[in-house]
Amino acid sequence: MSEIKDGGPAFPQPQCSQCGNEHEAHSASDWGMSLRDYFAAQTVAALADTARDERDIEIISIRAYRIADSMLKAREA
Repeated sequence: MSEIKDGGPAFPQPQCSQCGNEHEAHSASDWGMSLRDYFAAQTVAALADTARDERDIEIISIRAYRIADSMLKAREA
């Protein structure tokens, strides 16, 4: 299985406001959601009203990450 490219942090900060260290000094989880998660969340927000039942919610969630992955791929071009 290949590693998922998540686009890095959705809202990067060049320096830690508390310690002054560069961004790389902290783990990725210290910086919140990835750009992939942000894209997926925006897609879910746009499609949530179309869900009629639990199955629709599951389908929307899966599609949201497919759309997010496509958006990340488009950014590389």
